[in-house]
Amino acid sequence: MTLSFPLVPTPQDYTVTVQTTNLLGNLLYENTRRTTFRKQPLQQTAEGWLYEVSVLDFTQTELHGQAQLDADTTELRRRLLIETDATGGLLRVCNKPELRAQWADLEPKLLKKYRRSDYITPGMVAGIGQVLHGDGYLEDILRRGYEYGSLFPALYNQAYSEEPLPGRPRTIARFLGNLDLPLQTQITRQPQPPADVQLGLVVKGQVDTAAYPAEAARQALRTLTDQYDLDTTLRSQHLESYEFDHYSALLNAAQFTVYGVEGVFMSKTVCTLQAARA
Repeated sequence: MTLSFPLVPTPQDYTVTVQTTNLLGNLLYENTRRTTFRKQPLQQTAEGWLYEVSVLDFTQTELHGQAQLDADTTELRRRLLIETDATGGLLRVCNKPELRAQWADLEPKLLKKYRRSDYITPGMVAGIGQVLHGDGYLEDILRRGYEYGSLFPALYNQAYSEEPLPGRPRTIARFLGNLDLPLQTQITRQPQPPADVQLGLVVKGQVDTAAYPAEAARQALRTLTDQYDLDTTLRSQHLESYEFDHYSALLNAAQFTVYGVEGVFMSKTVCTLQAARA
């Protein structure tokens, strides 16, 4: 069965919830982010479609450190113009000059606010500007992230069956320090989706052993624990699901990622997307 792109996409509000749990030794970090988006199609382009993506509401349970800095930069995400490719995947952000102008006004305020912070350094603040000015950096971060990755799944104009088909590679950014976790994916069609669902897809990911930075991860973990005979075997699981209605519009999505090394650390992320019902 082929998932065709909607002939005329319609505006849709979505609520995306991302629950994160990180455990390092005895240190526990938990945060739940809830964002309400409006995904408004503007026009068809040579590559795909141009959308205005607005943040209507944003809340989170963690209010300190990196999470606070993230909340302070919500205005940069308030309105994004996003162009997709033919599969519906995020291709580029088209209003970066506007975002850079906003950042020029916001950066000195953040540097002043965090000048005595023990957690937020000037380099962390400057890094946001580097993302906005870099070539493709912003798109890469959004594409890898859970919120915009769920809003713009690259799944259209492809045929699916109950037999697994190769999917796009997935990268879990900074799973250990600056190291990324590369995943290979396979996609299968749900055999019996609910009545209001035209097509349900399940995406399973596993570590791409050829691209996994095993030696760098081993050294980082042994340095972190000061145990040079440590078993650094990484255990991981990654699942995604998507449901599309009879007009090929995205109804629901979910992503689940867990990985860790026994006795050292564990990270779990659960993301759900729900379309607002009329």
